[in-house]
Amino acid sequence: MTNVILRLLNDKLQACSCATRTKFFVRCAVIAALAYFTALMETWTIASFPYYSFKNRQAAYTVGSAFYALYFVVSFPMFLRIDEKPGDKWPLSRVAIDSLGAAMLVTILLDAWRLIVGNLDGTTAAGGIVWFG
Repeated sequence: MTNVILRLLNDKLQACSCATRTKFFVRCAVIAALAYFTALMETWTIASFPYYSFKNRQAAYTVGSAFYALYFVVSFPMFLRIDEKPGDKWPLSRVAIDSLGAAMLVTILLDAWRLIVGNLDGTTAAGGIVWFG
């Protein structure tokens, strides 16, 4: 579904006479909104599953969904690129390299979140890393 939405957005933006910078920010905003909405809906749907419990349900829905959205912020545009152009071949090696690159970017974003934002209880890990001293 996200590919359909992003393809429609790309078609609309190509027809738009607005600045390139504006198109970039619109794409980023739509991808961020889709990522957060997807993460929020997944969090909300598992909430009634009997083996999941939340200490702070509101924080899980808001902050936890924003954290989970980091996965989608990277993966939605990457997934859209695969076989997007009809003549552009995607051998397994190219898919693997792009997948590993996306995984590394997600890892960097998650680690940055851990250092800057911290846990749901408000504690950060920045003071506990020896090479940051």
